[in-house]
Amino acid sequence: MNSWKTTVFGLLGGIGAAVAMVDGLPHWLLISARVAAAAGVAGLGLAARDNNKTSEQVGAGTTA
Repeated sequence: MNSWKTTVFGLLGGIGAAVAMVDGLPHWLLISARVAAAAGVAGLGLAARDNNKTSEQVGAGTTA
């Protein structure tokens, strides 16, 4: 069950974090990269369950 939303937010967060670690960037680019990384992580958290399936439907039922 692939989700394009989680893929996009994951890429945004990863690229933003990678760019934010580069030394010698202009201040505006560093701030933009940090914002992109934060937005990617937040969006990833919000979109992680966008497939409208219950836990049992995707195979994560109880093990009792």
